[in-house]
Amino acid sequence: MLREWSAPLPEWLTAYFYGERIQPLLSGKKVREIADAMKISEPYAAFVRSGKRRPHPRHLQVLAKLVGFGNAEQLERNSNG
Repeated sequence: MLREWSAPLPEWLTAYFYGERIQPLLSGKKVREIADAMKISEPYAAFVRSGKRRPHPRHLQVLAKLVGFGNAEQLERNSNG
């Protein structure tokens, strides 16, 4: 668990990218999916999904995968569209 707190994020996974590309796609996910992926409560997941709360950076990679940005190849395809 501690490794998740300190693992470096990929260069493309910035706060800006989260706000512009990932967070809007969370509205298409169920609160339960987000909560399970992030290992958080459903009420907090609802805040994340709505954009009322910005998750800690340690959660960004799991949220990116949840909405389809699972690896650099997918990122490249999705960024060019």
